[in-house]
Amino acid sequence: MGFGRVLRLLSLAAPDYARADPASAEEVARLKRAVQSHSRRSWLVNDDCKAEAVTAFVLLRRRGLTAVLHVGVRESPLALHAWTSSAGLCVPDADPRGHEFTPVLSIDRGGR
Repeated sequence: MGFGRVLRLLSLAAPDYARADPASAEEVARLKRAVQSHSRRSWLVNDDCKAEAVTAFVLLRRRGLTAVLHVGVRESPLALHAWTSSAGLCVPDADPRGHEFTPVLSIDRGGR
């Protein structure tokens, strides 16, 4: 399934409801470790930034936590990157290998 279609289906997979308590950095860090460790050996999450970011976004939203899915671009050399941010942490890292990406798309409310 293409990334564009996945983004259109986020409203179904990541419902828009929120818990009263905010996400803690420890909780998001645990989820980050789990997503990244499974991405190395899973057919569903294939060690790709898009798959890791969408997986983290859906899991955080399904737990009722706030999360923002970002898609960014770097001009030189041209590259795209996706990440999810929550509680000040990013899954995967927002700037892999020290490269900064400018967000061009941010989704924060169940695919909107």
